[in-house]
Amino acid sequence: MAKMTLSNRYDLAIKKSINAPTKNYESKEGVYFNSEYRNRLISDLKVNGVYDDFKHEIERFYDQKNHRKCKMCSCASSSKLCYIYLKTPQNSTIFEKIIDNGNICKPHLDAFEKQTNTYYECKCHEITNTHSLILPVAYESLLKDIFNVTNLSKNEDGDFILNYESFGITGLNRPCGKYFDFKQFICHIIGLITLPKSEQKPTLQYVFFEPDEKYIFESKYLETWYKEFIEIEVDLFIKLSEMPIYIDGKKMELQDAINLPMPKIVLAS
Repeated sequence: MAKMTLSNRYDLAIKKSINAPTKNYESKEGVYFNSEYRNRLISDLKVNGVYDDFKHEIERFYDQKNHRKCKMCSCASSSKLCYIYLKTPQNSTIFEKIIDNGNICKPHLDAFEKQTNTYYECKCHEITNTHSLILPVAYESLLKDIFNVTNLSKNEDGDFILNYESFGITGLNRPCGKYFDFKQFICHIIGLITLPKSEQKPTLQYVFFEPDEKYIFESKYLETWYKEFIEIEVDLFIKLSEMPIYIDGKKMELQDAINLPMPKIVLAS
């Protein structure tokens, strides 16, 4: 039997949290809900007028031949969890929002609320992983203009290897990219900074979906991760909000241009 990864253990804890005690899933689907759940989800998306936002996600299957394991029907799908979290028909919400401003960086966020100018990035089992830190060399001018970063190391392909220190973030006792996708965060910031100016400062709200604590503390692996994650994420987001950026050559802190509140911790459902 293959050794379970931390991410696998997290998915299992999420699955227990969502399904206990009703057991409304087929065990053969693993962490994916069955076709009946998918049909109900599609119907709900259509009723609320946002099916087109999710069409790509709902039509993606990891088992294309048998149309099983729909990506959005994973118990840990950030798309599905974001929809459940924000679903209110009266809101002017765009799900699966891509910031397309003509640059090489076109970040994809889980949702955008027009009324509050808030962008949502939702995470589930990704917060147990270590993430890639490689950005293509095509980002060189953006990194220099927005972050004044010019001293990054390169890999053998000539692409940049990101690190916290080059972005003015120091004092964190863990490797860059552990539990938090820093590369993706940098792309989000580039996208938001280069949007047309608005009277209302944009907010980038992270939402972390977690299992019920009793399922976290069932596993010594998840318990160890959880204690480290909670301690570090608070420190990290304070430092991220204070990281130096440059707009029109003027140095400021990120929080002067973008609201970056503490992540919301939500029970996955």
